[in-house]
Amino acid sequence: MEFNDLAAFVSVARAGGFRDAARISNVSASSLSIAVRRLEAKLGMRLLNRTTRSVAPTEAGLRLLEKLAPLFSEMEEALEVIAKLKVRAAKAGITGNREYNGGWHTALDLDNLLTVSEIVARAALERKESRGAQFRDDYPEKSEEWAKFNLRVTKAADGEPEVSRVPVVPVPAELKQVIEEQK
Repeated sequence: MEFNDLAAFVSVARAGGFRDAARISNVSASSLSIAVRRLEAKLGMRLLNRTTRSVAPTEAGLRLLEKLAPLFSEMEEALEVIAKLKVRAAKAGITGNREYNGGWHTALDLDNLLTVSEIVARAALERKESRGAQFRDDYPEKSEEWAKFNLRVTKAADGEPEVSRVPVVPVPAELKQVIEEQK
């Protein structure tokens, strides 16, 4: 399942409709509709009851929303805090000179530290497993499917971090041999 499809479902369910969700999330109602339909197809069940006047979660949609909403809220709050810290960091300044001034180096690093924090939060939202140092309460197991690709974060045209999946490159035979020899 794609994070964006889950995010679209949560957005529409919270807003009570595609148009309101589109206005709040600044995307088109049709793209939200496509994402929700794709999620429903992948899950093999209807998540939203749609009429010409309203949209409401089905029983399955309510159960999914109950699981997802707190997770999305927590990550959205983290991203909001990071955004506020970026505004504060842009105004940060130090006094004195750069010799023996730890504050000077920290002030230079703030923007990069916040950018990395945002990237980690966005990647954590995307990954649906626990592996290595990343543990998720909602996905406590390793997944063979997730072992087939890495998450790559690049700067999108709007300057925001964009997360994409990149297939893992197979380890060449000569490196496999070295790894085996080192065991």
